[in-house]
Amino acid sequence: MTPASVGAGTLILIALTVLPVAQEHNAQLGTWRMNIARSTFSTGTGFKRATSKIEAVDGGVRHTVDSVYADGTSRRYQYTTKYDGKDSPVVGNSPYGDTTALTRVDANTTRGRADAL
Repeated sequence: MTPASVGAGTLILIALTVLPVAQEHNAQLGTWRMNIARSTFSTGTGFKRATSKIEAVDGGVRHTVDSVYADGTSRRYQYTTKYDGKDSPVVGNSPYGDTTALTRVDANTTRGRADAL
């Protein structure tokens, strides 16, 4: 084997190892804006507007939520967590709790939990 063929073989091996990780798709990623005209609320105060931004981070996601309720109350909170089921702190004024944990059920389903400290 020549040094060039060993180098090419190494590059192919690295590409085959990295490619599946790079192609993993998370349908939750993106910026999501609530369509108020098409939304209904069963209880509590409805929203004037709400945006949820979900970004990929090493092994998990960073989730930022900005919302304004119909009564003018605004909320902004953020958390960064992995899909390992372990509690991560929520920063800001979340109505759902001070910690959250996510677990990946399958490629299209995530189970989440929020708790107050």
